[in-house]
Amino acid sequence: MGSTVASQLTIFLFSAILGAALGVIYDAIRVFNAVVKENLVRIFVQDVLYFIISAVITFVYMLVVNGGEIRVYIVVGEAVGWLIYRATVGKFIYKIVLKVVEFAIKIARTFRNYAVSKLPKGKIIKVKSAVTNKVKVIKAAAASKIFWTKPRKKKKSDKNKVKLK
Repeated sequence: MGSTVASQLTIFLFSAILGAALGVIYDAIRVFNAVVKENLVRIFVQDVLYFIISAVITFVYMLVVNGGEIRVYIVVGEAVGWLIYRATVGKFIYKIVLKVVEFAIKIARTFRNYAVSKLPKGKIIKVKSAVTNKVKVIKAAAASKIFWTKPRKKKKSDKNKVKLK
């Protein structure tokens, strides 16, 4: 595009839309982190990958729209679009999507527990762990207790407590 004010305003508005789209991607990552067990290393890697992907998308946008020339108003437009999305509809979309995902997980657990309850009692089954890829042989009655319940929260040790004499 040329360097007229109208074309720069159009590029700015489209970069604001691009910033809002990057906000949607970030919210998807936030929902995933809220549902999956917290792991700081995984979250760090996801954030780094998000910023790399955002940089690549921004570079391609600048390459296509502006011939590869870096203009500050494009980056400012993306930041404004991202911030407006996060300050307005981003909060609501995150909450709604999180509730839908948690409800879907609850339904999946209900179906899974129902399926486990229909296993014949005393029958030996093989279960492959998703984490360790080890196969465990267990009785069907024990399967519901071991594999299909929520993990217990670990209790904090009493190492930090001071003993009074």
